[in-house]
Amino acid sequence: MTLSVSKTRWAMAARIAAGLGVATVCSLFFARLLSGLENQTPLIRADLRISSLVQIFRTPAVTRVMIFATDLGRWQGIAAGAIALGLGLLLWRRKADIVALGLTLVFGDAAIWLVKTHVHRARPEPGNALTFESSFSFPSGHTFVATVFYGLATFVLVRAARGAVRSAIALSGLLLVLVVGFSRVYLGVHWPSDVLASFAAGTVWLAFTITPLSLRDRDPDSHGALFTPKIRHRLVALLAALWIVAIGVLYASVPLPQPHVVPIVVPVISETDVPKRLFETLPKASEDISGRPMEPVNIVIVGLEEQVRTAFLEAGWSTADPLSLHAFRRELMAMARKAPYPEQPGTPSFWNGRPNLIAFEKSTPANTISERHHIHLWNAGVNSDAGRPIWVATTHFDKGFKRASALVPVHSIDPNIDAQREYVRHDLEAGGKVESMTRLPVTGRLAGRNFAGDRFFTDGTACLLVLKPAPPPAAAP
Repeated sequence: MTLSVSKTRWAMAARIAAGLGVATVCSLFFARLLSGLENQTPLIRADLRISSLVQIFRTPAVTRVMIFATDLGRWQGIAAGAIALGLGLLLWRRKADIVALGLTLVFGDAAIWLVKTHVHRARPEPGNALTFESSFSFPSGHTFVATVFYGLATFVLVRAARGAVRSAIALSGLLLVLVVGFSRVYLGVHWPSDVLASFAAGTVWLAFTITPLSLRDRDPDSHGALFTPKIRHRLVALLAALWIVAIGVLYASVPLPQPHVVPIVVPVISETDVPKRLFETLPKASEDISGRPMEPVNIVIVGLEEQVRTAFLEAGWSTADPLSLHAFRRELMAMARKAPYPEQPGTPSFWNGRPNLIAFEKSTPANTISERHHIHLWNAGVNSDAGRPIWVATTHFDKGFKRASALVPVHSIDPNIDAQREYVRHDLEAGGKVESMTRLPVTGRLAGRNFAGDRFFTDGTACLLVLKPAPPPAAAP
């Protein structure tokens, strides 16, 4: 008897220690994110670039899934789920669990509102958002409530289940919370650090809620459950079905608020003033994901997007495929066979916080995936006085593969990026699409490293290529 009591006490102590440990670690992580907002730590600086990178993978099908996921965290969905869970707990007379559920959601939501009001962080630019939110951004209340509610629901279900079903329930609950949080970044209404902070805060809240509940008897029948087990299970299935129906109705009939359309005024620079004025307010170099400067801009092009694409394609370049699982499989097969893959995607590069949306590449006479001429382009958000967009670009020569980490092979670049700049200039001029070329001073002489640690050096100038205007349409006969 003494041994049994001792084991029980040790088990209770272990659960308390585990709960306090989890709460402490997550509290420290939350505090680090909070202080990072003021100090602009690398993780906070990465917010804009990660958000922009996520949004280039938007597709109609994925957007529908993300809207459904975010509906799971809306107050209507959480309220319906809380009612269903509360009624289910009532069947087993789990009064303490019901009280914990109500108090956790009400006071947790209030606490997050207070933090939001105190931190006062603005949300991402509404121009890239697929829905509209009017409150402050840090932390994500949506993600916090989803973490707490679905975390507590997962705990209740795991405690009542047996065997391998418990692991399946735990994994499903974790994935559900992660998808709800990711949907907030995908839809453009939260920064990634907002969501991470809510995961941490929600886990702290759960730790202080679940730890006391876990010390109670885990056998529901010992509390005098209502009805027979067969009837209870049927009622629980009915409650779950009703909750799913409620989420479906919410998704189908209560659309997300639409973002306000903000008109964008594009700055205009005279083509003759581009060498002097382009980089007065714009970054002079590409960036890694934390915003650290990398390769400087060494190509500037003035022309419509269609003209830019035509100039490169007619010069023998290929448009790089977008990142996808299909492209990744093609890349692995080409690497294994040492075969060409002219449209191989490049690792996204950032400029002014945005990933490049256009990239071109050109194979070498070796005709393998290892070697290629490569260029990333960004619309600078500035037009010439002729009404044509101005594009900035970084270009380099990929001379082979290396491993930047234990898993991912990446191209190694030739350090002489000026030679590649001249190659691009010569290719476009030879294609007859360039109206004029000017040397544009950007950074001055510079040496550095790219994201993979490869060295580069440059004289710090760019080639400003003004493309020939499109010929006027032929007159009707």
